[in-house]
Amino acid sequence: MCPFFENVYVIYYEATEERTDNMLSICLGMLDTEEEKTTFEELYHTYKGKMFSLANSILKNHHNAEEAVSNAFFTAAKNFRTLASLTAVQQGAYLKITVKNAAIDIYRKEKNQNASPIEEIEKAKNNNTKEKEVISPYTSVKDEKKAVK
Repeated sequence: MCPFFENVYVIYYEATEERTDNMLSICLGMLDTEEEKTTFEELYHTYKGKMFSLANSILKNHHNAEEAVSNAFFTAAKNFRTLASLTAVQQGAYLKITVKNAAIDIYRKEKNQNASPIEEIEKAKNNNTKEKEVISPYTSVKDEKKAVK
């Protein structure tokens, strides 16, 4: 790797680590006891890399994958009592499902933000309840033209 890109990578890596450390601090602040905080921190360090890989495989975007992991850990901290009552294998599965769902939510949000007006109309046409709203004004105009002839 050339020195320039190596320096850019180091700066990027340090910024990423700072963001993840901030998220960990927020999550730890949501927990009550030192034992809960220690357990959560162990889970965080054990699974954050695997969770990032899964999120990145879904989203194909580093920043969005980080956001999915952060959202998943935030959810895990909110539901920590449930998470703590699970076995180690179940905890891993819980975190995997949580990050997968967070990534899918982000994917859907991104997809909807990037949809063109034509795609929005097509989506409305495919939805039976909205189909009448979208198509009926045009259909009625065609029907009126036929009636006039």
